[in-house]
Amino acid sequence: MLNTRTLPVFAQCWGTLAESDALWRIYSCMPRDPNARDEVSADEGVRIRTTPRKLLNALTGGLGNTRSGNCFIAPVKYLDQQAFLQEMANRIAADRDAGFCSVKAHANYLLLKRDAFCHEHEVRLIYVDKDQEFGNRNHIDCPVDANTLIEQITLDPRLLPDQEGARIKKLRDDGFRGTINKSELYSMVVLNVVLDNKPVDVRGGNVTPS
Repeated sequence: MLNTRTLPVFAQCWGTLAESDALWRIYSCMPRDPNARDEVSADEGVRIRTTPRKLLNALTGGLGNTRSGNCFIAPVKYLDQQAFLQEMANRIAADRDAGFCSVKAHANYLLLKRDAFCHEHEVRLIYVDKDQEFGNRNHIDCPVDANTLIEQITLDPRLLPDQEGARIKKLRDDGFRGTINKSELYSMVVLNVVLDNKPVDVRGGNVTPS
């Protein structure tokens, strides 16, 4: 019988897409009434830009060098049902007990996901609690320097200009010194098309969702 001892694992999910309608709608919930968006709610999200190296350095720095060997960052692999089962069989055949019980194996299994979620283009930052120091917790407090970790903060594309300005001011007052902008996902697009040597303006409608 295979030894399938499990270890506590903590993970944080990121994505590689520069822009995604689905992710804005899932992770940033805005009031339907635009006039109700003056106050920032706990459900409103932002997009944060950083790099894999900065994320891993922040985790290892926050947890201490003695735990750095248990920290990982890697993209998620999306598989259909048959491919997932085959992947599991291959790992069991190749690694036996080590395929389940090692620190690396715990991290690797967290990098498999069903292909129904492939729109996320996910990257996972993972800590495997080898010595089970945090086994009774549902999260780890890891101190980071936001100005070192975060390169850019992008605000929700559904915000109005004055709401955008208020949020930028709040972030600056809180001490963030990096780039702040607003997503242009739903911005109006203006095209100038020349037909028969006569310019014609083709204006895209405002596609800001309610």
